[in-house]
This record gives sequence, structure tokens and C-alpha cells, in this order.
Amino acid sequence: MGLRTLRDSYIQDIVMFDLVFARNLATTLIILTLFILGLDKLYRQDQNAGKPQRVKHMQHALRVGFALKATQFR
Repeated sequence: MGLRTLRDSYIQDIVMFDLVFARNLATTLIILTLFILGLDKLYRQDQNAGKPQRVKHMQHALRVGFALKATQFR
């Protein structure tokens, strides 16, 4: 009986690790996607756009990414 409980606990630990890993990977991929889309939007803008406009879009992409990452740890 004790061996079965130990084995079940070990399997449960592996499953929990896989779930946490998958969640972290998904969150990281979402953040990278948003960041890349932000960069894509940045370079598709009119070439006459000034540097402050570009910096603003970059800051927005980073804020969204950090906000998503912060919700992961709640």
C-alpha cells in the first residue's frame, strides 16, 4: 500500500511539473508574440513617424508583456 501511494505521489508530481511548465511556456510565447507584433506594427508605420512615437509603441508592448507575466504569478 505504501509503495502505491509513493508511486502515485511521484506521478502526481510529474504531472504538476508538466502543467506548470506548459503554463510558463504558453505565457512566454504569448508575451513574445505580442512583442513581435508590436515591433511589426512599429516598422510598418509611416517612415515619417518620429522617434517618440516609436518609443511609445515599444513601451506599450513591454507594459502589456509584463502585465501578462505578472498575472501568471498570482
